[in-house]
Amino acid sequence: MEQLDRQVLWILKAVPELLNEEMEKEADEHRVKIVFKSQMTSFHIFCFYKVFISEVCEKRNSRKAMWEEYNGNLCKLTNKEENEFQKRLFHIQDKIKSFEDFFEFTGLPSKSDKEVRQMLKDAIKNSERKKYHGEFEVIHELPKSEEQFKKLLENVPTYKKFFDIKSNQEGEGEKKTFKFDIK
Repeated sequence: MEQLDRQVLWILKAVPELLNEEMEKEADEHRVKIVFKSQMTSFHIFCFYKVFISEVCEKRNSRKAMWEEYNGNLCKLTNKEENEFQKRLFHIQDKIKSFEDFFEFTGLPSKSDKEVRQMLKDAIKNSERKKYHGEFEVIHELPKSEEQFKKLLENVPTYKKFFDIKSNQEGEGEKKTFKFDIK
């Protein structure tokens, strides 16, 4: 769900009609296909990680064993593992063309088109609430200039940071000694 919430900005840039209420019915009929196709690379990358974790990482007894094996094999998989891994990746690219395929491949529970459409609509609301997308000025709103300047001044060191100041014994003012170990 979080992945979809974060993808909404890019989905809407590719297909802004998904927000057009006048086209809601037409867009809604094709929403599932449109969204999947516009973000297919992201879904494929997610599948890549699933394959990598399950087929490479989890097959090792420990991280240490994995690193030792990599170091012993010039920081790569064995040729057999690499070939198998590539076959799985080509399978992802060739066979995962819809949410249904994605859910099946990742082991997520399947959903009807109606459930997926609702999930996608919810992602738009969640994304806006989390400020992942929306009007540029609202998302990237800067504090007022006075507040920015005050914040900037908080980090500007004063001369006192660079000197040890001690009262002079004769009462002639202060004696300033330069600090060499500034923290």
